[in-house]
Amino acid sequence: MRMTTTLSIAASALLLLPNTVTAQTPSAPNKQVMLQAISQKQFSAMPLLAQAMLLQHAAMQVRAAAETAAANAPAAPKAAPPAQATAASRTIAGRSVQETLHLTATAYAPTYQDNYPYGPVDYYGRPLVAGDIAVDPRVIPLGTLLWVTGYTSPDLPAGGFLARAVDTGGAIQGNRIDIFIDRSESEVSNFGVQQVTVYVLQ
Repeated sequence: MRMTTTLSIAASALLLLPNTVTAQTPSAPNKQVMLQAISQKQFSAMPLLAQAMLLQHAAMQVRAAAETAAANAPAAPKAAPPAQATAASRTIAGRSVQETLHLTATAYAPTYQDNYPYGPVDYYGRPLVAGDIAVDPRVIPLGTLLWVTGYTSPDLPAGGFLARAVDTGGAIQGNRIDIFIDRSESEVSNFGVQQVTVYVLQ
């Protein structure tokens, strides 16, 4: 009889609603979780079993509300896949191409006449060698590594050659280059004036 009375008191305690707080879950806008509260005086007057049942009931309500909210929370955005690698830059002689120029080319020999007044040396005073070219530094900075192609000459490598901008010349202005060829003046003069493609390398 005592157990029945205690359970009855506990059940009655769960129905006490002097203060009601509502919490609305994201997944069910029209449903509300009722968090029932009673005064400390009322709670203290209850038998221990009733207090325990009331606390357990409140905890179950809170846990249910939290689980519902978690289940309906928006999924975390997935990490974006890595960007597709772009096509590799064109490379020549193991170096990437930075720029392509279409220039007018002439050639010069190691004669004093072609290298007045300092003789066959480059801008830095070093002896000219195959692969050296004269440029306008405003177009191609001195020291730039280049690949020159598109010419016709038996005195230059077929298909193109690796060159370095190491010289200048009074007549080399704008989109022009002068290619050093270590041959006689008569042979070099056969080069004439040609249109070439120059790749600026990294």
